[in-house]
Amino acid sequence: MSTSSRTLSVYSLPPDILSNLAVRTIAELDQPIDDGAGPSKSAPPPTQSGALSCQSCPNTSFETVEEQRTHFKTDWHRYNAKARIEGKKVVKGEEWDDMADGMFLVRGEGLGLM
Repeated sequence: MSTSSRTLSVYSLPPDILSNLAVRTIAELDQPIDDGAGPSKSAPPPTQSGALSCQSCPNTSFETVEEQRTHFKTDWHRYNAKARIEGKKVVKGEEWDDMADGMFLVRGEGLGLM
């Protein structure tokens, strides 16, 4: 019997499975997992504000997984992810907007030169 190894991502899980997942803290690891037929009553629902966020970009929260996925593709997220890995300061959204505006003008795109 052959075992195929394929990488799974939480983002490829069907919505009905995602809705039954609950965030657990390290302190809860000693407690048994609830084998009930639904999500834990103490866990916030996945659509609650702040339930989805980005660890690299400060003060971000998303209402849907699709919004979070879109954010992960942005230059702001990529910049912060690299900065975090290199031990540098991450930037807030407002700071990124100012930086991006500056880069846009430096390259001449904002002046119609390109």
